[in-house]
Amino acid sequence: MSVQLNPRVVSGLAAIAGFALLYLWYSHPREHSTSTVKSEDLGSSDVKYSIAWEELIDTPGTSAKWNLVLDVPDDVVKRAKDVKVQQKNMAMDIDGKHATIFVREAGPATTDGRPALLLLHGMAFSSKNWLDIGTIQLAAAMGYRVVAVDLPGYGSSKSSKANNKASAVLLVILELGLGKPVIVSPSMSGTFALPFILGPPGGADTCSDRVSGYIPITPSATESYQPESYAKCKVPVMIVYGSNDGSGVKTAHKLQNFASRATFPIADAGHPAYIDKPKVWHKLLYTFLTAISNK
Repeated sequence: MSVQLNPRVVSGLAAIAGFALLYLWYSHPREHSTSTVKSEDLGSSDVKYSIAWEELIDTPGTSAKWNLVLDVPDDVVKRAKDVKVQQKNMAMDIDGKHATIFVREAGPATTDGRPALLLLHGMAFSSKNWLDIGTIQLAAAMGYRVVAVDLPGYGSSKSSKANNKASAVLLVILELGLGKPVIVSPSMSGTFALPFILGPPGGADTCSDRVSGYIPITPSATESYQPESYAKCKVPVMIVYGSNDGSGVKTAHKLQNFASRATFPIADAGHPAYIDKPKVWHKLLYTFLTAISNK
């Protein structure tokens, strides 16, 4: 005996079945295929970022490795908004000459083995620039102890008759207990940072005894050192300059003599590249600090 179904009933049953399948499809949890999801399509807080210093190091015949530069995670950016920056004046004697140094500081006192970050400044600038663009707050939110100083005679620091610039850097580090910091030195502050990092010829200690890393941003005084002085320094060095800064190109050529370096010209930026392009600068800083922790 054959059974004849009403076409309307058949159509209704099919519709119900279709809705049921759609419900099951959308309500059932599914995993995304990692092969089809690009990291750049995700928020930075959804991606675990890590890179080793050896990956960033300059390779002969290749351009800057911008494809390896990391985004600053969203949670770090959010935490930076709540960072409190302290400030004080610090009196010291530099080779018997009195000096008062203005200091801004943020971040934890203990950093689980991370080096402190010491921020210097150019001639027309001061520690306030690092505050204004958020570098102090961002690095502190990354978990680093951050110190930005006004060098003697600049910003809120009083003039001093002390002229030993390497000693000034050393005493700041000793007075604040910074250990072997990462030093960032733009422009004029190279006259302070380079003699401290490279040290006098024939010195018993090496740059590895003084710093954990170095980020020169078109520093002055690069011509004062021979290629072999740079080559003896084995610490990680990230060379940063603005692509529109002619002096930055010349300075970078000198700095290429560092033994372990990665070079990053910031496009469409001038002499204070970190101020012209703070977001790019902060990506480079985050990448550098992450990379040297994996060295």
